[in-house]
Amino acid sequence: MEPKTSLVAAFVLCLLLVPLQSTASADRQPPVLVQGTCPSDIVRYADHLSTSTSVHWTKPRASDASLPITVQRKDGGPANGGYFSASRSPYTIRYSARDSKGNKNDNLCTFTVAVKVRRCGVHPPVTWGAVSCSHGDIFGSECSISCMSGYSIRGSSRRTCQSNRMWSGTTPSCAACGHVNNPFRGNLNCQVAGEEQNCTISCWQGYAFSRAILPSYQCGPSTDYKWSHETDDNQGLALPKCTKCKPPIKVAMEMTLVYSNNLTCDGVNVTKDSLAYQRVNDTITMNLQMLSCVQNNSCAVKHQISGCSPHVPGDHARRRRRRSLEAVHITIRLERDVDIPDQQNLTNEEVVNQHSFIEATDELRNSAGHLINQSRLGQFAINVDSQVYDVDLGKTKSYGMPVCPPGTVRMEAEDVRCVPCESGWYNYLEDCYPCPRGMYQSLEGSTYCQACPRGRTTTGPRASEEADCKVIVQ
Repeated sequence: MEPKTSLVAAFVLCLLLVPLQSTASADRQPPVLVQGTCPSDIVRYADHLSTSTSVHWTKPRASDASLPITVQRKDGGPANGGYFSASRSPYTIRYSARDSKGNKNDNLCTFTVAVKVRRCGVHPPVTWGAVSCSHGDIFGSECSISCMSGYSIRGSSRRTCQSNRMWSGTTPSCAACGHVNNPFRGNLNCQVAGEEQNCTISCWQGYAFSRAILPSYQCGPSTDYKWSHETDDNQGLALPKCTKCKPPIKVAMEMTLVYSNNLTCDGVNVTKDSLAYQRVNDTITMNLQMLSCVQNNSCAVKHQISGCSPHVPGDHARRRRRRSLEAVHITIRLERDVDIPDQQNLTNEEVVNQHSFIEATDELRNSAGHLINQSRLGQFAINVDSQVYDVDLGKTKSYGMPVCPPGTVRMEAEDVRCVPCESGWYNYLEDCYPCPRGMYQSLEGSTYCQACPRGRTTTGPRASEEADCKVIVQ
């Protein structure tokens, strides 16, 4: 080969070799992570009734001059989207990347996956009972609580571990029939047969219960070892209290006179209705004024006419829309004060034998007899539009009763004594009612309850002390 030709060939070969050497030098760089694609450390909670959960994440990405790039796991743990167990937690997840030239980055991305189990803690044991839990103390586990023979469950018999790591319901306990104390100022008489207890309650002489009591108070296997009067509002097993009986302050007599059915006020003939009402009212007033106890001011009297009312001017249109065919009748009430000492151990016999009570009862009985005689003599007859109407003697009724002071009630028809409402209760009309939640009453014989101080309330009804008002927990 000629020298000139050799030089040209060498130059061409040099030009070809230079680019190849530059490209080979660039391909020695490994792939790099695309910024922001490597997941942060992951924390997940195990599923309901499980110690594992599935975990998903976005696969990291790499960049390189030579494509394609292969990004793959190198830790050997569960697959992306697979289930991760708390028992092996935490997991270290590692990714590597390799380009088409074989350049490799073994530390492309590293993060951890941790699985936590929500636990409520081992359910505490129950004295005289057994606890059985479906899945230990993990979220969703349900525990059943049972008691030994002779004991009954108090609180929740089934509890579930909740997502807030708290057992549901209330703390359970096993208890036999609770101890019941004597009623305040009274007696507790119990008969025991095996595990069954059957008790009755009574009050000391001169005292009585101001509310209904049970015929018997029982506890044993037949009641699942709960007392008959045991409720959520009476877990302390409080029995009704006895209060000191008081004498009545008045004696009353009520009488009902009913006119024959053909005397009615239909609300249509206003003139006739007004005339009938006025005639009845005048007749009743005249006969009542003839009573000796009214004339000597020893009794108070009032009456009410039902089935008819006086015409109110301007009320004609409304009255025409009402049609009442109820027979006209009158209720008469006579009252006389009695003066009976409020003594200790007061009995019903002592009240009815008091001179003041006997005198008042006799006078009102005589007054009732006088009114009945007057009705027989036609003294209650009235004339309306030339038509005579008289009372129906077969429907005449009268009865006497003691009148109790405010805050007291009568508990038995044959007992004229008055019984003050116990503390924690109040009197309204003819009954005693428990003070509602948020109120209390420390006195006996009250007609109202006291409100708890602001920001405080009671745990239930029947609170009898201000100390029963507790701070409200938000």
